Amino acid sequence: MGLIGLKFEYIGYGSEHRILLLHVKNEEFCLECMKGDEIYEIDVTKNVDGFCQSLQEIHIDKWNCRHFEGFVSLFPGFSWNLSVTTSEIHVACDGRDIFPPNWSEFCDLLHRLGLSELKDSFF
Repeated sequence: MGLIGLKFEYIGYGSEHRILLLHVKNEEFCLECMKGDEIYEIDVTKNVDGFCQSLQEIHIDKWNCRHFEGFVSLFPGFSWNLSVTTSEIHVACDGRDIFPPNWSEFCDLLHRLGLSELKDSFF
């Protein structure tokens, strides 16, 4: 099983903007993390297979073609979009003011993939 693509974008109302983007080059996997003006690159090659397997275990495929929207409030919160493609799964989803029910499990997977190496927390 292989990871083909990953992109996550988070836009907080105001100035908060974060992007995760996977680059694949010569069978090496690099996760580019953009948080405000800061950009980090993390080599995640050794963790890709476990990440792909775990995506299936948390049933991320149930998120495909879904829009998750929270209670409409007077004060806007945040929006996000996610695209993940492996040799077995393709997921494209987005949301506003809430994340999918098992979002914390997905965040744990991202940390095991390599986000834990960041100086500052991404989420």
